[in-house]
Amino acid sequence: MTFVKLINAIKRRLLKYLYYPLVSIFQDSKWKVPNVHVERIGSSYGGGWLALDLLDDRSIVYSFGIGCDISFDEMLIRRTGCRVLGFDPTPRSKEWIKNNPNIPVEFMFVPVGLAETTGTKKLYLPSNKEFVSGSIMKELDGGFIECDFLSLPDIMEQHQHKFIDLIKMDIEGAEYTIVESWLRREYIPPVRQLWVEFHPDLANYTTRSTMELVMSLHRLHFAVAKRAFIQNPNHYLLVNTSR
Repeated sequence: MTFVKLINAIKRRLLKYLYYPLVSIFQDSKWKVPNVHVERIGSSYGGGWLALDLLDDRSIVYSFGIGCDISFDEMLIRRTGCRVLGFDPTPRSKEWIKNNPNIPVEFMFVPVGLAETTGTKKLYLPSNKEFVSGSIMKELDGGFIECDFLSLPDIMEQHQHKFIDLIKMDIEGAEYTIVESWLRREYIPPVRQLWVEFHPDLANYTTRSTMELVMSLHRLHFAVAKRAFIQNPNHYLLVNTSR
């Protein structure tokens, strides 16, 4: 690598991690972090950030993309007593749930996926058999299976829920088309908190364009309460400020 290429690579790396905080500092008053206390729960792999003081034993939580790790959901249930619906169509996730005798009674597993639209879709599987997560966005060289997917409104109608207190979304790239459709239709999802793990490499996005997409959610009354800056710069907690 030449000296110029090395400098450019360093600049791109710095921009990746500094662009968001610099923009946040100099943005106008419309870009505000809600005054809520947030904390991280669950394992280093399957955990996430949330505002526990916005949840109680009457809360409904949707957890999309559970894989083989429900540490987030289990700790959430222990701390609040809430009900959690865990969604995942992948075969290994179904098998793991089936063979796990210690699932809390407050946790309900639903073997379908979340997508922008309802229907049967190709789920591309990872080539490494040790990996769990599949994607409907990008071929992963492990073949594919066909699985059932539902839109958020259809899931809520099916389970007779008018409002969701927290959504945890880890769906391997499909989160982009869902958020884009919300913005395109000016649809405000009836959700209090959103913990979203964006996967730009699966959806032709970058860290910067992901941040810009997240900032666009302000017009739907969602503001950033937490961003995992260093290890996972594309993971965000958003709070619905209209609720």
